[in-house]
Amino acid sequence: MVIIEQNLKEFQPIQGNPEEYFRELKARGEDSFRLPLTWEALEGREPGLYNEEYMAILRKFLLEAEKQGISVMMAPDQDHWCRWTGGNGAPAWTLELAGMDIDRLNIAVAEQKYAAATLFSLFFGGNTYAPGLKAGEDSIQDRLQEGYIAAMRHCFRRLKNCRALKGWGIMGGAKPHFIGYSAPGAYLAPAYRPGAAKVSIFKPGYTDPWKGCQPDHFALFQGRKADFDKDFFQPFAEKYMARMREVNEGIEFF
Repeated sequence: MVIIEQNLKEFQPIQGNPEEYFRELKARGEDSFRLPLTWEALEGREPGLYNEEYMAILRKFLLEAEKQGISVMMAPDQDHWCRWTGGNGAPAWTLELAGMDIDRLNIAVAEQKYAAATLFSLFFGGNTYAPGLKAGEDSIQDRLQEGYIAAMRHCFRRLKNCRALKGWGIMGGAKPHFIGYSAPGAYLAPAYRPGAAKVSIFKPGYTDPWKGCQPDHFALFQGRKADFDKDFFQPFAEKYMARMREVNEGIEFF
């Protein structure tokens, strides 16, 4: 199985001639590959505004794969949260939902760790560990999860009739970060840029959601030791798969 790289910055899934690429793939004895997909590529500009041009390109690519007898597995990737925190995956506006000012984020490793760990922890465990944090009328966890699921579901609707599409991933790169740890340590350091002046990465009116938290804040769930996979990832995965199956109940997940 071959993994194809994606140009995130330009929102272009595939470069070059797909027909020629598939011929080379077949010549090497390959008949399937994983195609990375990011939330940013689908909904990068603003919430609810989907990149239809991007999905049209994906559809054409899948139709060409079908002609060549190639199976495609769509692989949503969420590595270290997003490009602004040193990875790829989520749109910049997800940081802004949490009150972060992306113009104040820089390449400092501590900030990247803090921001990525905070967003992952809010995505999976915001209702548990930051229950008062809102994004509009919704909790931050519900807003983030709904945004991710809706974007993937929208893309799936555009591609569901492509016969080359054989499966869809849930979220590659998902990690517990703070959740389950009794002492996150340096990850939980105040979110300031290094230098003489301490400038908060949060916009005016927002603050660090973990300010004042005790070292064992993330260690427990409902009075027992937290289990990220069982308590947080699995409920999300079940909700995600149920929503995707509303589009096509026969879709396989990996």
